Amino acid sequence: VSTQSTWEAKATFIMRTVVELIVLFVISFMPKRVHQNPDLNIIIHLDESEEQSDNVPQVGRGVYGKNSQNVGKCKEDKCMENGKCIEMTFINKLHKCSGKCLQAESACNGKCQYGYCMSGQQCINEYNNNMYECDGKCMTLEKPCNGKCTHQNYCKLKNKCKLNHWYVKDDEGQQLKSCDGECIDKSEKCNGKCEDYECEMEDGSCFISDKTKRKWKHCDGKCIRTSSKCNGQ
Repeated sequence: VSTQSTWEAKATFIMRTVVELIVLFVISFMPKRVHQNPDLNIIIHLDESEEQSDNVPQVGRGVYGKNSQNVGKCKEDKCMENGKCIEMTFINKLHKCSGKCLQAESACNGKCQYGYCMSGQQCINEYNNNMYECDGKCMTLEKPCNGKCTHQNYCKLKNKCKLNHWYVKDDEGQQLKSCDGECIDKSEKCNGKCEDYECEMEDGSCFISDKTKRKWKHCDGKCIRTSSKCNGQ
């Protein structure tokens, strides 16, 4: 009798679990409605469909308090065009200005979006045109901005901005690196020190170990032969 009662209890538990799962499954496909939490005094507005949430500005969408500022606004990654929320993507090149959609070439309150600079009356892509922004205007990468080469990976040499990658040679065949914004030869020290990625040779010059031939390696900032031990190791 005891064994039979145990099996009946297990069967009842399994049946109840299955019924609960079925109920939860059915509820998940039912229309969502507004739910209020009286303890927290907030209202959670749930969308009726994905189509509505993607295209229509949501009034009170999300979790808001009494003084919500998000009423009638699109999501962070969307802008409003003809009463609809449009996703801003790399393809359509839209950006947001006071909540509304603008083309990438259009300025917002006189300013271009990130990655664009002003050329004449329109914004142009900095990367595609080898430009960078200087005081709100487009400047070619080779020209300093207010006497400085502020663009990443460029340093100043003879009032011109030069690419400072150590593995790239400039028009004169030099391999440069930056030292406080000024260009120096890749073998020179900057403020009396070699860079962290360099080691110091016996003649005092800086050297980047050859990853293909692997003749040299770092040892406390100095260059030693790969066959030599560093601190006994």
